[in-house]
Amino acid sequence: MDTKARDLAAAIKHASKDGILEKPFRAAVEKYLIGVAEAEGIDLVPHTEVILGTSGRADTIYNRFILEWKQPGVLTATNNSTANSKAIAQVKGYVEDFWFSNRQSPALEGVVDARKSSAGCANWPQIQT
Repeated sequence: MDTKARDLAAAIKHASKDGILEKPFRAAVEKYLIGVAEAEGIDLVPHTEVILGTSGRADTIYNRFILEWKQPGVLTATNNSTANSKAIAQVKGYVEDFWFSNRQSPALEGVVDARKSSAGCANWPQIQT
């Protein structure tokens, strides 16, 4: 695993303290992401709670990078679970509405989750549209 990816996973895991709610979890990880971007000379400006057509509010959009944050422990290891299926459907709706509004696809879309045992994302192939 790449050092930067390992450091990001560690930051997500560190931010996912027992009982932490989505908002402070998001703030801690976002602070880390912005710091990494600044170190690389990237102006990463988060746009939060962005209304996208009829699909609802995307938690955070950075240019064409859409993140749907979930409280640590909500998602499971399988995308067959109800929570994962709902999160994937949310992101797919955001992507479709984003494309319709902007006539361009997001660069990447995903669902961030941190579990006690690992930090990761729902399986990417099922999220892609």
